[in-house]
Amino acid sequence: MSGEFLHTDVKDIKSEASENYKDIKPEKEMSIKDIKAAVIDEFKKAANDKASDNEMSKPSVDNTKNEPEKIKVLEEVKDKYISDLKSKSDCPESIKDNIDASKLEKTSPEENAKLREEFEQNKKDLIAQWEKDNNTEWPKYTEPVYNVDGKMIKKVGYRYDAHHIQPLELGGKNEASNITPLDCKKHQEVHSKNGTCTNLVEKVKGAQNE
Repeated sequence: MSGEFLHTDVKDIKSEASENYKDIKPEKEMSIKDIKAAVIDEFKKAANDKASDNEMSKPSVDNTKNEPEKIKVLEEVKDKYISDLKSKSDCPESIKDNIDASKLEKTSPEENAKLREEFEQNKKDLIAQWEKDNNTEWPKYTEPVYNVDGKMIKKVGYRYDAHHIQPLELGGKNEASNITPLDCKKHQEVHSKNGTCTNLVEKVKGAQNE
């Protein structure tokens, strides 16, 4: 029972319970035990009704007043992400900040998977369009890349990874203007647990859940 109920006017509850008890019309003679149980049930019902009335009388919280602050935080996180992305890119001039932080929303896993599949099917054409739009060739590795175990993961001549500037899981689209080439290790960094892209996604997710 809440602390708020402890301050409720017990006399009112007893009075209400008593009035309700007057309406009890047993079909057969009741024992003392049954009478006590009936009175207790009515008392509990009156108490719950009173608590419900108190809860309903509380003023509603207006979360809209926090929206400007949420957007401000998202803008700061987004700016940090874009700045980090440019610092890691071999083609920073191709990265355009067209992300509207106030409209960022986390997409469903199903929608994200669908967009990923669409991207894989159209990656070659998107890269070709990117090269045309930026008048430059998509970067390729000039030496092999190895992972921490010494295994080669990228051969000479392989293209750099394609990173979505506005992540697909935040409403980004599979368009040439929304992708940028990133070295695979730097790509892993922005998507790592403490990466700036991951941080942006988590901030948007948190803002939606507040």
